[in-house]
Amino acid sequence: MEFAPKVTVLAVILALVVAIIADEATHSVPLAMLVLLAVGFFLPLSVAGRLKRGGG
Repeated sequence: MEFAPKVTVLAVILALVVAIIADEATHSVPLAMLVLLAVGFFLPLSVAGRLKRGGG
């Protein structure tokens, strides 16, 4: 479980970057917030699942 904080921090940083890019590309704040929510929520879950399956 020592990877969880690192994964969460990286997911939040990635989510912010993707949301900023989405906002600049579409000029739609609701879309950027949706992207931020999706990436920030689902990325840590998928990475944690892979770590558990990999024996980590």
